[in-house]
Amino acid sequence: MILNLNPKAIRQKLELIYTITIAQMKSRYRKTFAGFLWVILNPILTFWVQALIFKHVLKINIENYYLFLLAGVIPWVFITSSLTMTVGIFVSNRPTLMAFKIDPWVFLISQLLDNFINFVVSYLILILIVDKTVFLNPWVIPLLMLTTFFLVVFAFFLSFLLATLNVFFRDTQFILSFVLGLAYFVTPIFYQKSLLPLNIQKLVDFNPLYIFIKPFQNLLWKFDVGLYWSSMLDAFGVMVLVSCVCLIYWRKKRNVLYFQI
Repeated sequence: MILNLNPKAIRQKLELIYTITIAQMKSRYRKTFAGFLWVILNPILTFWVQALIFKHVLKINIENYYLFLLAGVIPWVFITSSLTMTVGIFVSNRPTLMAFKIDPWVFLISQLLDNFINFVVSYLILILIVDKTVFLNPWVIPLLMLTTFFLVVFAFFLSFLLATLNVFFRDTQFILSFVLGLAYFVTPIFYQKSLLPLNIQKLVDFNPLYIFIKPFQNLLWKFDVGLYWSSMLDAFGVMVLVSCVCLIYWRKKRNVLYFQI
């Protein structure tokens, strides 16, 4: 069962998720001098390198470009890193899953939670550096929390679906890496969508990753409330669709998962 409303079962699952998350974080930072700093440096350095190249080398002319880039790059890093880190998580944890009665998705949530902590810390640091005045609007923080919630739920169900697919089709992880590599260049996170040909712009609107990045851009870069809620409605529709597909596929395959893992 992916959902058990029994209070005791919920408490046990939460304790297990907490334990695995802490263990993963300790394992990652063990014997490192800077520890947690290395993890949050990845999205921060990714942002600044891209900002310098696109703004000063390629001369992309977008008003308040650093904030525009920030609104897209960090959510992109969170989504793509979450997918690549979790696509093989059921297979890599096969010995534990076969030895103990643990729901596979517990490992997935723990990995996403670890990645989410890095995402939040790096995002807040960069916003304060790039343009802390965005927080002067009292609506920014609650809307940013709502947007982030949608992003995390979407990342969870898409990761869950891909991790399950990877158990039965081991090519999934390689296809994912290839698709994400291509998607980076056709997702308007370092340039505006208007720079693309009209026929390509229409295709970009169906890019599920971009659908979840648009609310960040509309909130932090444009702060256009109308566009923000419109993009959030699109994100909600995709989130519901992906979650339904994931749950249907999981219910179909969960009984044979351990024979294929």
